[in-house]
Parts: sequence; C-alpha cells; structure tokens
Amino acid sequence: MHSSKIELRKWTIPFCLISTDRKGISSHRLARELGITHKSAWHVLHRIRETWNAEFNRFARPVDADETYIGGKVADMGVKGTATNLVWVQPVERTDGATMSGLVSERTMPDAKVYTDEAVWFNRIPRDRESVNHRIKEFVRGKAHTNGIEAFWAMLKRGHYGVFHHFSAKHTHRYVNEFVGRHNTRALDTIEQMAVAVLTGIGKRLRYVDLIGPKHTRQPRLLAPAV
Repeated sequence: MHSSKIELRKWTIPFCLISTDRKGISSHRLARELGITHKSAWHVLHRIRETWNAEFNRFARPVDADETYIGGKVADMGVKGTATNLVWVQPVERTDGATMSGLVSERTMPDAKVYTDEAVWFNRIPRDRESVNHRIKEFVRGKAHTNGIEAFWAMLKRGHYGVFHHFSAKHTHRYVNEFVGRHNTRALDTIEQMAVAVLTGIGKRLRYVDLIGPKHTRQPRLLAPAV
C-alpha cells in the first residue's frame, strides 16, 4: 500500500475478496467493485499476491508430491503436508529428474515419507518413498496417495479456467502465490486471513514499473486453458 493513491478503506475490500473467494477475483470485477481503473485493480491484486510470496519450513511429516501443467505449457511442482495440510508450490520450466527430485528434497526433511505417482522423475528423490500407479487406475494403496495435492491442482485450475481464463507466463508465480496463500490460511476466520496477508506484506513492495518489467516483456505470452 506504500505510495498508493487508493484510499485505505478501499484496500480492505480486495484483501477480503482475495482471501475468501476460493477461485480468486478478476481485476475487471475488482475495478467495478472499487470504482477504479482496470490498470489500478490489476496492480492492487498483484501487490497482494506478492505478499504471499513467503518461504516455508521444510516438511517433516509425510507429504504428497506431484506436478501439473497450466495451459499445457508451464509446469508447477507441488508438495503438500498430509498432517499439516499446508501446500508449497513452485512453477518450473523443466520437468526432468534433477529439477523435480531436487525441489522435493529442498522442501522435505531427510526422514520425511514421500508419496508420489509413478512419474519417473521422482525416482531420484533421496527419501523414503511410496508411489501409486495412475496408469492402471491405482489411486490409493495403503497410506500412499497424491489426492491432497491433486485437490489443490483442481482448485487452481478452476480459478484458471473460470475466473482468469489465462495466466501470463510472466506472472504465473504470483497467481500460484495467491492460491497457495489462500489454501494455507483457509481454516482461519476472514479477519485473520486478511491480517495474515497484511502482515506478510511488511517490507515488500511491488511498483508498477517493476511489475510490468522492461518494455520488451510488456506483452507476455498468455497461457490459455488446455482443451
């Protein structure tokens, strides 16, 4: 909110809407709600998404690990704690073994149990691992499953298809921040959810010039929903 010309009382509305609407809110809708320009509404939402760009402690308990594609082009790697119900997600450009297993290793303690599907890039994870084979319609075997992280992917994609219609590749990580932040605070009351978003924004600033970037990047590639 630093140097913002938008009234402070108006800032409470996007904090409330973005914290509670499970599929997110479009900048066009927010512009109508606040009576501001679409450009300003788009900037406001990305500034709030930036507040959820936070580091997580490594998961010590059993986790689900999985990947998904947004628009069939950009991949996300996700880890979900089965006991804590917290999610961590990282957009990635490559889905090779070194990248995927490295991210899981970075976000889990050495003694953490990891549940995955049969994807070969998880074979290199230096963790106690069990997998289910989706190719033969096996979705649960004992305690092994990836249902938790896949439920998160489903919500992310419903927001992508139904609210935003596309994510720009340039800003995909901020949209992911929004869904992760909302998921990880959804058990709180609305005022507490808003407070978390405000408090995590302390010391962070996203100027418009930094958001749009250099001139050659100002018309980013769009990721349309996969057919």
